[in-house]
Amino acid sequence: MNTIYVTVYFIGGALGTYCGLLSWKLGGWNLSTYQMLLWSGIALIIVVVSQTVTRRRTVK
Repeated sequence: MNTIYVTVYFIGGALGTYCGLLSWKLGGWNLSTYQMLLWSGIALIIVVVSQTVTRRRTVK
């Protein structure tokens, strides 16, 4: 399990770095900020959906 976690963590870090550098190159601070807001929004949606699914499973 630890190997899978560290591998996925590394891939996520590499992908985040690539996206960050690409957005900086294409749009500077503005695009980099929007990119960070987008990732944060996606993470928030994942958490909300996960909580909703978990609540529905425990209520039944």
